[in-house]
Amino acid sequence: MQRRAFLRATVVAAGATLAKCADDPKPTAPATDAGANARSTADTGATDAAAVDGSTETAGDAAVASGGDKAFFPQSICSGDPRADGAIVWVRAVDPAKPTADVALELSVATDKELKTLVQFGGKPSKGITATANHDGCAKVRLTGLAPATLYWYRFATANGAHKTAVGRFKTAAAATADVAVKFAVVSCQDFNGKYYNSYARLNQEDLDFVIHLGDYVYETTGNPEFQDKTPDRVVKFSDPASAIAFNANTKDAFFAAKSLSNYRDLYKVYRSDADLQQMHERFAMIAIWDDHEFSDDCWQANATYFDGTKDENDPARRSAADQAWFEYMPVDFAAGADFEFDPKAAFPNNLKIYRDFKFGKHLHLAMTDLRRYRSDHVVPEDALPGAIALDDEALKLYAGKVPDDAQPYVKIDDFEGGKYAKFFKDNAKDLKISAATVAGPVSALWINARLKDLAKVAGAPPMIADAELAKMLKGVSFQQMLKLSGYSALGTRYLVSRTPFELYAKMRWAQTKGASEQAMGDEQQAWFVKSMTEAAQTWKVWGNEYTLQRREIDLSGIDSLPAAFRQRFLLSAEDWDGMPNRRDQILETLAKVVNSVVVSGDIHAFFAGTPMRDGDATQKLVEFVTGAISSGTYQTLLIRQANSDQALRDAGAANLAYTANNFLLGVGTAPVNPNLGYCRVDLNGFMVMQADAAHMTATFYQIEEGDLAKRQPDDKLKALFKTVEFRTPAGTRDLQQNMQGTWKTWNPAKFEWK
Repeated sequence: MQRRAFLRATVVAAGATLAKCADDPKPTAPATDAGANARSTADTGATDAAAVDGSTETAGDAAVASGGDKAFFPQSICSGDPRADGAIVWVRAVDPAKPTADVALELSVATDKELKTLVQFGGKPSKGITATANHDGCAKVRLTGLAPATLYWYRFATANGAHKTAVGRFKTAAAATADVAVKFAVVSCQDFNGKYYNSYARLNQEDLDFVIHLGDYVYETTGNPEFQDKTPDRVVKFSDPASAIAFNANTKDAFFAAKSLSNYRDLYKVYRSDADLQQMHERFAMIAIWDDHEFSDDCWQANATYFDGTKDENDPARRSAADQAWFEYMPVDFAAGADFEFDPKAAFPNNLKIYRDFKFGKHLHLAMTDLRRYRSDHVVPEDALPGAIALDDEALKLYAGKVPDDAQPYVKIDDFEGGKYAKFFKDNAKDLKISAATVAGPVSALWINARLKDLAKVAGAPPMIADAELAKMLKGVSFQQMLKLSGYSALGTRYLVSRTPFELYAKMRWAQTKGASEQAMGDEQQAWFVKSMTEAAQTWKVWGNEYTLQRREIDLSGIDSLPAAFRQRFLLSAEDWDGMPNRRDQILETLAKVVNSVVVSGDIHAFFAGTPMRDGDATQKLVEFVTGAISSGTYQTLLIRQANSDQALRDAGAANLAYTANNFLLGVGTAPVNPNLGYCRVDLNGFMVMQADAAHMTATFYQIEEGDLAKRQPDDKLKALFKTVEFRTPAGTRDLQQNMQGTWKTWNPAKFEWK
């Protein structure tokens, strides 16, 4: 009881608001946190006076004031979740002389950047709040009762006025009846390690209403050599590394992954120390969701995937630490109410709900989803026995209509030859690098023979299965045929899976589990999402979607230099929507009926523009724009590093193919396989800027070479370093158009061409 009372008291410090009287049009203000009196005031619904001026200064006005006392306010300030009547404002305050003490603050809000025309809080020009040590010095305030489509400026200061933050600003959303264009940026994937935020420096030169962040705001690792760079001036170090997960300990490749609350807080403190990121937050309100790295790479629910099934990685305490840091540091307005306080001991996953929607005038409805907290495990388990039969004879006939020519003969290994094969493989599981528990059920006889050949010198090895016996056996498709080549692997499970057998297996599992095998949002969130999108009255209904919706397939069947196992058609990833094809079809079928529905996505570190479509029915489609990474390694770089990190891929020469991934995706020089994909660049970083009005939804890709992020570029050179590509979709259509030298051309999926 005492612990909960303590947390409940600090919710006021985190930004609870007074209730707004129904007959009072004036702004209400955040309650103070001065104890019982403040709580009593909040309960009475006291109101505050409005600003004296309805200024609608544009977002393109002069840059916000720089500076602020970095000693007291090392992460500066930020705002988020703008609505027609207000927004969230955030600050972190720490007294260097008393770093574990609470800090009393005053918040001022005005309609001018000089803070002369102040919003009145109960007749006072500022509002008292407290940044509590319990929340690492973070404080959030929900401002309500403000005027729509108005630019507000704000600043925090210590109670004695001796220390002040920079002056920040945010723009409230336009009223529901306002016929105005809405302009916003979409960003994702901002690794700090070894890279600079030139993308934010360029974005800060734009006129915007707000910024959408689709996740990977922080990366939980401090320099994973598989995908991160480390330089002396851009490196993350934990203040308490002993509480983190250590990898490659005592080697030159040593790095850590966040585990404790201290670790996760350190991530936000380091990332938010960057001057360009700070200025972006000072200039624009952000609407943010998370992806995986806010908790753990390729996560699902409270599970990590670092060890590919060699150990149980379900860790609710670690997930809770990640969630608490996100709750403290991100300017999010939670649907549970202004007095919501994250309880680290509450049951997962319902202890924190971040999906929510927004309205901006007559032309933009935005639904932001959470595709990590409720999602199911990846369809193919990372510890699956490579030789295990995923689809037996009966399943193939049911779901494929026939047994394919490349199906493999199989035995039920538990019973075959009195179980001696099963016993031998279980006894030698460690040498085979497989899980003994997976040696069960139908297993490919070809895989058995290949492994027996590897273990021919092991005492007690049973004989290889004779060809005559193989010819009599039923046939099925093994996990190995999906490119699951080893016992514990992301290859063939989360990445690079053979499309046909994988999608057949996914179809079977979907039917067997009644959809539970491909859970993305969870039933409650999906029902909310469908309602949000289908009932929206705005011209454009935009889905803020963490990871890429459209299929990304490559055809390697014609590459004679590759080993036979690699001469197939592959999905580059089964970690995102390509790994949930049946759930994706269900979502596409629903959204295809929603006029002017558009998807904006991130995660993949590449730029895509296309029209994802339901499998087998190209008429059920919508338009998707995918933004590249702010700073994280490009998709091409990730593919190259992935190819070099896996022995089987390295031996197959996959790294050389990764350099031409863009051509394979677009079908340049090969058979085109992605009719949905009109444009892609897998080798560039950047962001995108979108505009919604009555006639069009426009998306402009701002692209920079990855090598140009190795240092902070001068401001006067930024525009030259960024190249732009412009797309749009006209209202009332599902067409994707690209501006090609002044002419708008439309993507034709049937002919794989712009015309």
